[in-house]
Amino acid sequence: MATPHLERTTQRRFSFRGLITYLVTISFLVMLTSGVVNFLAPNGRISRQLDWTLLGLDRPAWQTLHLSFAVVFIVVGLIHLAYNWKGFLHYLRDRASHHLTLKWEAVTALLVSLLLVGSAVLALPPASTLHEFNAYFRQTHWTGEPPATKATPLFPVAPAAALPQGHPSIPPDKICSDCHRGK
Repeated sequence: MATPHLERTTQRRFSFRGLITYLVTISFLVMLTSGVVNFLAPNGRISRQLDWTLLGLDRPAWQTLHLSFAVVFIVVGLIHLAYNWKGFLHYLRDRASHHLTLKWEAVTALLVSLLLVGSAVLALPPASTLHEFNAYFRQTHWTGEPPATKATPLFPVAPAAALPQGHPSIPPDKICSDCHRGK
């Protein structure tokens, strides 16, 4: 006579690490989607006039969704890093000397990041190009008008009186970084 199959009596425990991994992945995908939607959506005034929605969400709802999942991504990303800190340090260590080393990949990533931050702060390419493309797309696609905005630096430019001695005057429609491009 055949013996009946034994039922599994032990259940797998809940994995907090698994939860963190899934939350990082899902929040990244939601931010990717909502970021593309926010990039291509009409400006606030136009979206209100058109009563614009996508998948039942208006522009403020897409922005809130993006911001909410950005916070989730940051929090669970930091938890993920804390859980994997030993592996992260091991990746950075030189196996022969076991000293923390800066690998070329880390230096390159840091330089690229610093260049992108500087590009955004000073309204230089590629950040200014992306900003201008965004303005162009929104204005030509949603209003049919030519773009009227230009990327401006995050930090205000000093008034003409505060410019260094010998610096050329800057027209009101230009920013200081315009006169230094290509030099």
